[in-house]
Amino acid sequence: MCSQFDIKLKSSDLESFLKATITPAFELQTQVFPGYKSIVLIKSNLGLEAKELVYGLSPKWAKPKAKFATYNARIETIFEKPTWKEAIRSKRCLIPLTAFYESIYDKEYAGQLVKFSETRDTPLIAAGIYDETGFAIITREPLEFVGKAGHDRSPILMHHEFFDSWLGTHLSGNDEEILKTLHAQADDIELKVQSIRELKGHDKHQLKLF
Repeated sequence: MCSQFDIKLKSSDLESFLKATITPAFELQTQVFPGYKSIVLIKSNLGLEAKELVYGLSPKWAKPKAKFATYNARIETIFEKPTWKEAIRSKRCLIPLTAFYESIYDKEYAGQLVKFSETRDTPLIAAGIYDETGFAIITREPLEFVGKAGHDRSPILMHHEFFDSWLGTHLSGNDEEILKTLHAQADDIELKVQSIRELKGHDKHQLKLF
């Protein structure tokens, strides 16, 4: 699962990449873990609004705090789990990132934490959902490239042509069309992969949990 990512971006660079106006302006050079803040993009009257939220949803019914991971929503159960099903129908967002990290336990990179990034060093845009205080990345079976590297899940990385429909209201409440949009994202994305370090005991324990 995607429990760690980088966002090293200025809003002006992201505006050029997305061909859209983003307010307010921001500049981030940070690594994001669950509980850390980052930027998500939602639709606004002026274009896109950058909201600063915590990585991980805070379900209203989970008081005082959820005792399970709320930062990754599996596409396979997103309309079934109480944590996700309200947000996926009405609070969808785009999550800009410049790299994501995965623990690898198979094939060439077995026993390593690896970093995946775009081959042209352009931003990656993940499909997400949000609530009043936090957000989650939607995950799927691994992209072909990630699977070959030895990991079994990936963020859903969205293509530019789907951004407007994903953020728009016409998908709201239409579960079939929402899933169709998510499944329409290409599987053959090529990414750079870089070994960061050997896995430690707590990394391997996390693999069993999520």
